[in-house]
Parts: sequence; structure tokens; C-alpha cells
Amino acid sequence: MSDPAARRRELILRGPILGALVRLGWPVVITNQLVVLIMLISSFWMGRMVGTTGLSITAIMTPVELLVLWILGTVSYGQGALVSQSVGANDGRGMNLVASSLALQALVSTALALVGLALLTPLAELLAGQPELVPDLKTYLVPFLISIPAFGFGDVLLQTATASGWTKFGLIRIIASLGFVVTVTPLLMKFMHLGVASAPATALIGAAALDLSMWMAIQRRRVALGLGHRDRTARLVDKKVWGRLIGIGAPVQFGRVATFLAQVILIRHVSQETAAEGAAFGLCFQVLYVPLMFTQALGIVNGIIVGQNAGARQPARIVSSIKHVVTIVSVVSVLLFFAAPFARPLLALFSSDDAVVDSAARALLVMRWGAIATPITQVLVGSYTALGKTRFAGSALIVSQVVAVIVALTYSGSHLNGAVWGYTVSQCLPLALLAATWSWSFGRIRAGLERVADPPKVH
Repeated sequence: MSDPAARRRELILRGPILGALVRLGWPVVITNQLVVLIMLISSFWMGRMVGTTGLSITAIMTPVELLVLWILGTVSYGQGALVSQSVGANDGRGMNLVASSLALQALVSTALALVGLALLTPLAELLAGQPELVPDLKTYLVPFLISIPAFGFGDVLLQTATASGWTKFGLIRIIASLGFVVTVTPLLMKFMHLGVASAPATALIGAAALDLSMWMAIQRRRVALGLGHRDRTARLVDKKVWGRLIGIGAPVQFGRVATFLAQVILIRHVSQETAAEGAAFGLCFQVLYVPLMFTQALGIVNGIIVGQNAGARQPARIVSSIKHVVTIVSVVSVLLFFAAPFARPLLALFSSDDAVVDSAARALLVMRWGAIATPITQVLVGSYTALGKTRFAGSALIVSQVVAVIVALTYSGSHLNGAVWGYTVSQCLPLALLAATWSWSFGRIRAGLERVADPPKVH
């Protein structure tokens, strides 16, 4: 068995679970960290070559861009789950699912872009907050909105490769994206004088070029990846397949949107009291982001193993993978928990204001309880997604965020303490709900695994 794709599939379906986690996981871990690096480099260029206006627009657009990616993920995450099951079942339906997913993503992403362009001025005014930022924000929004379909297609293709076990594909893609940001962005700023539009224009150029190369790479390797051949007679617009894609992807993506909105509310709530405490609360999120990106990578790899073994109807390996990953992320969580009381020197690297550092250090002592729960929740949510059963997981995330906001806003003490306890509830409650119902839920999934593992046929 000399083909790397065949060896990966053999490892996922029959090899040691730990070996599969290591082999598939290291590219995802590096990819996640490079995503953060790209964001930092883009912010560097905007700050150095555009100035304060560039940084202000970056701060405004970062959550907006994440929100758009989550909307696009409604299609791509559902597609990834179905493709992984198809590869595990070796039923040859993968390319049909990819084609149908691309058609749906084209519809969703194009509609999103057109609505944004039609409402460009009111959208810029809504986001800017300050009237003087509106012209520059409109300049930024035009290439960003035009790039949405390219990002949508790229997300589907990336999920296809990842679901098949080709995790190095994502690493290659992110390295290429890094090259674009490092070289093209300053060139557009210096010689084309695009100003704030340089960053989204670079993203548009990179996404278009990478989409084409990704499609060609997947086409060449489709059989080796277990995706089969595209049936030319199959319908691209298949309501049954589209319904399944949205049914799997939407609940968890809505849960992520709810998490994002809850965090925005909490940060604004804290900032209303004092600017220092608002900065401290935001700083805590940044410090926790890096270790949680590592555990998220393990959750992604676990999803690949769970999905393919669901397709192969091997529930014992699904349980084994989840146990292995939960054990690993639990160790990371415990280390993070005990390191939190000693985090002040790290926090001081990000702020010279003692009031901000002291507030952040106190906040972390409570938030670490939530940070223990987050990695395990990531694993369980990823497992439900890979199995195609996301309604309860998405509902648990949404309910938890609502409760968190209520806790924060009704807390009788300082706004920072209320937000800290709200955050902790938002992380612990979904874990409690998912863990309490896991045995019952997985029992039903296991009993009907043959039906769950069989993706809807593309007619």
C-alpha cells in the first residue's frame, strides 16, 4: 500500500487511534497557529502603512469577517461531515456531494455578497460608529464583499480535503495565503495606493488563485482520496442533499454566532464601567485563544476519525477516538488551569497599564474554570457534527450563551465580575448538557449508525 491517501484511510479505519491523531493532527495544529499569524501580519501592514485608521477598520472588520465565515460554514461543515462518512463507507459519492455543495455555496455566498453591496452605505454607517471612518470602511468593504464567493468555494474545498484525511492540504493552503499577505499587501499599499482596501484585495486575489489550485489538486487525487468520480447525470440542485447540508451545519454555526454575540455583549457591558476593565476582559480572551486553538485542532482531527468510522460502521473506534482526544485536551485544560495564577508576567507583555494587568489577572482566576470546559465541549460538538447530529449541540450552545448574558447583566457586583462569571457559565453549561446526555444520545446514534452513515444519494 504505497499510496499516501490509502495509508491514511487504513490508519483512520484500522490503525492505532493515537497514531492517527498524531499523523493527522500536526498539520492542523500548525495551520491554526498560522491563521493567527496571518491576522497579526495583516494588522501590522494596516497599522504601519495606513495608520490609526487602518487599525480601527481592522478592529471593526475582524468580527464581521468571522461572522461571514460562520455563515458560509453552514454549508461547508455539513458537507465535511457527509464527505467523511462517504469516504469511510467507500461508496464513491464524495465528488457528487462536493459538486452539490459548491452549487449551494455559490447561491448562499453570492446572495450574501450582493445584499452587502446593495446596502454598502448603510452597512458602513452601521459598522463604523464614527462618521469619519465611513468612507474608508466602504473602500474596505467593496473588495471584501466581492471576495465572499471565493472564500465560500475555498471553504468547501478545504473541508473536502480535511474530511478525506488530507490535513496537509490545509497547511499548504495557509502557507500560500501567508505568502500573499507578506508580499502582495505592502505592494498594493505602496505602488497601487489602495490604502485600506489592500488587505481585502490581497485576500481576494489569494482566494481566487488558491480556489483554482485546490480544485485541480482535488480533481487529480479524487480517487485516491476516496471521493470517487463525479456522476455527470447527477443534479447539482438536489433539495434533499441541500437540506441535509444545512440541517447538519446550521445548528452548530448558529451556536457559534450566539457565542460571538454573547462575547460582544459581555465586552461592551464591561467597557461601560471603565475602559481598563474592558481592556482587561478582552486581554483574557486573547491569552486563552492560543491554547484553545490547539485543542480545537485536536477536535477537528477527532471529527475526521469519527466521521469516517461512522461511514465504515465502526462505533467502537468512534468511542475510542473520543476518549483519546478528551484525555489529551483534559491534560491541556488542567495545565492551563494551574498556570492561570502565574499569568501576570504574560499579561504584562500586552499592556503597560497596571490597572489592566491586575484586572486581567483577577479575571483569569475565575475564567480558567470555563477554560477547562471549553476544549472538551469542542470535542463533543465536533463529534456530533461528524455524526450528522447537531441540533442538540447547537441548542446547548445557544441556550448557554443566553444564560451567560443574563448572569452578566443581572450580577449585583462590578461589570467585570459579572462578565467573568457569565463567560464561565457560557463554557461550563454546554459541557454539562452535552456530557449528561452523551450516553443516551450516542446510544441512539449507535443503534441507527447504518442510517446515519449513509449520506443522501445524489440523484
